[in-house]
Amino acid sequence: MNDDILKGHWTLVDVSAADILARLPEMDRVMVIHLGDGATHERIGTVETVTNDDGHVTLNGATHESQVDAQTITSIRLETTSIMREKVYPSLGFFTEKQELLFRVVGMEGAAPFLEPLKDIERTALPTEDRTVGVVKETPPEDLSDDPGFRLLDSLREAAKPVAIRLTRPGREQVWRGTIDAVKPVMGYSNVMTKDFHLHLKAGSVGSWKSLANQHIALDEEGQEIGLEIVESPTA
Repeated sequence: MNDDILKGHWTLVDVSAADILARLPEMDRVMVIHLGDGATHERIGTVETVTNDDGHVTLNGATHESQVDAQTITSIRLETTSIMREKVYPSLGFFTEKQELLFRVVGMEGAAPFLEPLKDIERTALPTEDRTVGVVKETPPEDLSDDPGFRLLDSLREAAKPVAIRLTRPGREQVWRGTIDAVKPVMGYSNVMTKDFHLHLKAGSVGSWKSLANQHIALDEEGQEIGLEIVESPTA
């Protein structure tokens, strides 16, 4: 049965991003989703600790670490309309002054544990036209066997060695450490799926890799770094 809560979209009022992020350990399991140029980096699990060093906030978990410059976030949106298999997956979206979505936090255990830490925060309803972030629909390629992103990820899966997968963008960074169990090419993406981490890498977003010893840095077709880095057998 769906969580018995009010469904809607709101902007949180008179609260800082650092304050909201400090409440994540109270929300049970969450998915922290960082967005990059063709790469979506999703950590799954409990945020165990949150530290704030003059607005630079670090979220720590068993196999994850996220770092966010909270001062780049000017608005936070709460959404409670996402439902899968009769379960509500509430989320918080963190936006810049230009209304660019930087990252999202999704509650994985339903509405109650996610919303309880937010109950004292005022919110205003979001106008309908402001609720969605534009998405360009494209026809995805069916065969990713020659895609540089898929090829490296699949070779790391075969090697079965620990890796660190890091996504770095202006004002934010997230890293996961573990072993790649599977890489599934679906709908034009190379998808790394584990119980505590997902990476969705769009076909064509990686033109090549700059490899230095055990470090691989993703480059686009023009040779520019896209912010994705993979380190084999990381020491830290």
